Amino acid sequence: MKIGIDLDNTIINYSKIWEEVAETDHNPKEKLKASLSNNEWIKIQGFVYGKKIHKASVSEDWHTLFKFLQSQGHHVEIISHKSIKSLCGTYNLQNEALIFLKNQKLDNVKTTFLETHEEKINYINQQKFSFFADDLESVLTSQESAIPLFYGSSHQFLPYFNNASEIFNFFKEFQTKEVTKSSRTSFITDKYFFKYHLSKARQERDIFFCKQTNIKFKIHHNFVKTARIDNLKEISFLDKTKASLICKKIKDNTKIKCDFLAADSLVNPNLIDDLIEKVSTNPTSYREYLLAVIHKLDFQYTMIKNPVYTNPDLHPENIKFKNDQAIIFDHESAGLDDPMRALINFIHHPKNELDTHSNVIFINEFKNEFNEYLHKQNIETCFNYTSILWLDILSKNRKDIDPYIEECRKGLIFSWKKDLYEQF
Repeated sequence: MKIGIDLDNTIINYSKIWEEVAETDHNPKEKLKASLSNNEWIKIQGFVYGKKIHKASVSEDWHTLFKFLQSQGHHVEIISHKSIKSLCGTYNLQNEALIFLKNQKLDNVKTTFLETHEEKINYINQQKFSFFADDLESVLTSQESAIPLFYGSSHQFLPYFNNASEIFNFFKEFQTKEVTKSSRTSFITDKYFFKYHLSKARQERDIFFCKQTNIKFKIHHNFVKTARIDNLKEISFLDKTKASLICKKIKDNTKIKCDFLAADSLVNPNLIDDLIEKVSTNPTSYREYLLAVIHKLDFQYTMIKNPVYTNPDLHPENIKFKNDQAIIFDHESAGLDDPMRALINFIHHPKNELDTHSNVIFINEFKNEFNEYLHKQNIETCFNYTSILWLDILSKNRKDIDPYIEECRKGLIFSWKKDLYEQF
């Protein structure tokens, strides 16, 4: 397991230096910055992080944490966004930091310096860290590799830790050698499944499902912690029996009573406006094209009379089998919706690598179970809508979507799954 930890204001505590320089112990850094010109502030920053760094402190708990993780055989690395020279040009920041770490007897931990914020994020992604601790939310939410550990007193949705002692206790409570990272947002230990969520709303939806289905859970540093389920079988193909079991589980879940819409729900009256707003935040060259497609398509949607509790984030990796029972995971997007959206999302999901035969079997079983929702114009709209949603997500994640777009342009509906659309 690879664990990365930020340096400044995470491992190194500069608070006493800022209090000394600002001559106040109440928000000294913020007050000082507000009172100085930009050039003066740059000089003070260089002075604190350069010459005065040797008056900074490191909690003994960091030493305890590093020793523990190294004793467990894990790769631990300090990663710092720190330029060689201070902006004022006076101090060699990296050299001063290395001297400081040596004096603190932390020179036995690999330390990597990156010149820019972007280089730091790219390095975290490239090195595929399992966990990364930092006091900057922008770093943790921009990287896409590690489970983030926010170093601070609280956070709305990121896993957070007040101090090094809490991080140490977090890792110590389970055998870290048994940790398996199951996704960008979750990992499994010998006894438990830990998951954090990319927003508070997502966490609340997952907790709601746990409560409604009597799944025992605890909120642990913003992780939702549940018991590990062993002997799960993954889906490599679908036959009629397996597809039927999945559809019946989905049908059972529709009995859950709720009063909130699923994420991006097809029964949302502001469906198209929300889609336009979502695509408008796309920073890639695809934004204008996708917006033009939305305005061009004729979204003929008839409001479903009986929307039911539905998990639209349905794909093979979220479905497992145990003792001839289907188990569906990740209900962070679930709420009131048209069940057909779950099926059509399943068809389009990038993690659906099932062959065409398996998908056709699943479609037919789903149609049998949810026959009352088979409205042609709704299905057509759902294909168009789901395609745009996925093209937006994929392009934001820097995926090449040109091949998908080429397929979408062919035919009456805007989708690269036209062969499966014909099954309806």
